[in-house]
Amino acid sequence: MNHTTAACATLIGLGAATLALPVALATVGFGAGGVVAGSVAAGVQSAVYGGTTGGLFAVAQSIGAAGLAGRSSPAPASSW
Repeated sequence: MNHTTAACATLIGLGAATLALPVALATVGFGAGGVVAGSVAAGVQSAVYGGTTGGLFAVAQSIGAAGLAGRSSPAPASSW
């Protein structure tokens, strides 16, 4: 693989990730109003953080609260 091909592949991958992240966050339950009750995100928050959050979870919450997570329906916590 030459440098041009690698650079193109990297840009395509970054673009795809940029488009997929908001949908993925909304799907697991990070919404504009916060963590959606009964979602996977709510289950993780309860089990791991016990109500307090930090790190990547807090970043995902911020993206969802900013309305960048799209309007996908969250997956129920019982699905994992």
